[in-house]
Amino acid sequence: MTEPYILHIETSGDFCSIALSRGAHIMSTINSTEKNNHSTVLATDAQTLLAAHQIDPDDLDAISVSGGPGSYTGLRVGISFAKAMCFALEIPLIAVDTLESLSIAARSSLGGRDNLQKNTLYYPNIDARRMEVYIAAFDVEGVRVLPNSALIIKEDSFEPQTSSGKKIVFCGTGTAKCIDILTNEAIIHYPMECRAEHLVVPAIRAYKQQNFADLATYRPDYVKAPNITVSSKPAL
Repeated sequence: MTEPYILHIETSGDFCSIALSRGAHIMSTINSTEKNNHSTVLATDAQTLLAAHQIDPDDLDAISVSGGPGSYTGLRVGISFAKAMCFALEIPLIAVDTLESLSIAARSSLGGRDNLQKNTLYYPNIDARRMEVYIAAFDVEGVRVLPNSALIIKEDSFEPQTSSGKKIVFCGTGTAKCIDILTNEAIIHYPMECRAEHLVVPAIRAYKQQNFADLATYRPDYVKAPNITVSSKPAL
């Protein structure tokens, strides 16, 4: 079987990020250095990335996109763009759970540490408002043990786990703001940005399993409904 060309789109966080892979090999990435400019750079960066490798859009076998949770606006931009490309090119869309992709990346980076044994739980997280994060949990084998949810972080948030001898890897974009609150020595803080290269492993797995999203019905996992405020200005 020929290794597939897949374009990966990550817009769930502050920074727009795209990657091109052939099979499990990451050919190249482009990561924006400006916050919240997804709609401005996404199409141009995708074109630049493909052209750099002399890859025509028609050569793509699939597109993967980070499916949330995360920034409401960012998710809508990335998924709308990915859907449009898949529809035009008649190729499948692969939706990757953002928190799972962070967990896979963290396990790949930290799994070899001597102090991370089978009693370790990975808690990928994405910064939400104030001390709230979007969060999930996976064991060292990648088995999900907590569904995607929203959690306000407190000093004792992981007390049941640490008291039972578990080690916690708190990894993601919400990690930095929680370091001064989660001070238990059993908690390993591993700040991470959401990057397109994190999508490659789960996307390849989904491609081999033909686990594709429906272009007509797929919607991102927001976890919480968007906080839409009504303007106080009088209607014209």
